[in-house]
Amino acid sequence: MSKPYISLKIISKRGAVLHKIGSRKTRRVFHFIQANRFSNCLFCVKVNYGKGFTNEGEYKTKKDLLLTLRVFLKK
Repeated sequence: MSKPYISLKIISKRGAVLHKIGSRKTRRVFHFIQANRFSNCLFCVKVNYGKGFTNEGEYKTKKDLLLTLRVFLKK
């Protein structure tokens, strides 16, 4: 089974997309989230596991986002 593909969009309060990142490397995505300081943003995350199997959601805090990503990527 291949690694899941993670895509993350960070949207400002005004609706503009601040950052987009996508990767199969989970370490890269987690480091990007923890290294940057975001305030008053909406985090849209989507994890694609393969043909038709996805998890996605929108989160308002970085803590909720990190917790959810860990759950989505748990084996």
